[in-house]
Amino acid sequence: MSYEREYLNRDTQELLTEAAAKKQWRDEYDGDDPTNPLRFEEQYALIRFWYGMSERGFSIGCQPKGGLIERLDDETGEFYDIIVYDHRLTDEEISRYELRFIKHEYNL
Repeated sequence: MSYEREYLNRDTQELLTEAAAKKQWRDEYDGDDPTNPLRFEEQYALIRFWYGMSERGFSIGCQPKGGLIERLDDETGEFYDIIVYDHRLTDEEISRYELRFIKHEYNL
């Protein structure tokens, strides 16, 4: 399955797909100039998407593979585990793996 990461432009607070962020970087921030002191990662923050595993815990075949960043313990006890992805999961993935969206976040 193909997916696209999402980024936040730190200056404008605009949410962009990876392709749009890279195009904006090239067009507005001179991203193709190797002497540019500002790196892509300094201008754009990767958005991380958190999901709760409501019916089973983290195991082989129990969650989508691509883009998984980390597995966390749920200290509230509401979920078996919390899984964090570098992209938004589709409605089909959320339903198939019985996940619940918790939040999205980024580091400014």
